[in-house]
Amino acid sequence: MVKVTRNKYDDPEAVTEDQYNANSDYSNPYKYDSYYDEDDEVYYVRKITKESKEFDANDTENIGRFKGYTGTEEKFDKEVQEAVQIKTDVTKNLNDFIATAKERAEKGEAPRNQFDQYFYDKKNLSTVDFENKWVKPFRDPDYLAAKENYEKELTETKKRMNELEPAYQKAITDEDIAYDMPNKPSDFYGVVDWEFKTEQERTTYLNTLSPEGKEYMRNWVAAYENRVNLKTEYFNLVHLVSDGIIAKKYGFWDNPAATAEEKKYTSLITHKHQYLEELL
Repeated sequence: MVKVTRNKYDDPEAVTEDQYNANSDYSNPYKYDSYYDEDDEVYYVRKITKESKEFDANDTENIGRFKGYTGTEEKFDKEVQEAVQIKTDVTKNLNDFIATAKERAEKGEAPRNQFDQYFYDKKNLSTVDFENKWVKPFRDPDYLAAKENYEKELTETKKRMNELEPAYQKAITDEDIAYDMPNKPSDFYGVVDWEFKTEQERTTYLNTLSPEGKEYMRNWVAAYENRVNLKTEYFNLVHLVSDGIIAKKYGFWDNPAATAEEKKYTSLITHKHQYLEELL
């Protein structure tokens, strides 16, 4: 058996900028999908939850349709179950982890991680030095502007991906339906030969068909081109996110190959990301 999990999105809710900034969850891409509407001057947020369904491991067609391009699969085996349990334990014990860091700082122990370093610095640095290291960098106007623009573009890109995914899945189905419609020419085999024909070869082929065959081909080509266009747009957006194109643009690309400009803010994101964010 395979357990397939995908994101489920609530209906969008409009919130003011003050409300958006007051709730850190809104900017967390794992909890909310959000984007800023300049015309309405509000943020639209959608809470993200997970929905799962179990399939036979060989039911690849239905797995693919439910999973889409952003879902995940989990096989029911010991290794996966152990990995899930480890992740659960880490989240559950996070408060204990922070408490341990505080205790180590009080005892004067050398920092072992960023949590330790934060509390160690808070205890041992002067107020000015602590502010310079842990506070002021995050208030730099250039950083704040880059972070805002980065998160906005990333959110809008993911929003468009979420909009395209069901349309793309429908286009795949529509193309299959069009292929099985009546009056299909006996020598037409769908994508397998259409994609390898030149424009001239396609025109020549269409001119050999009966009126019914031409009508069939008009319907199929429309479905085919719609599917191809949606696929191209969707994977172009995937490329922007997964290959770090957006992150590079704003200085948030955390990658060994990044230039100084492409990664200039990654250390701030590392310090502030998720668990430490509430401490700063």
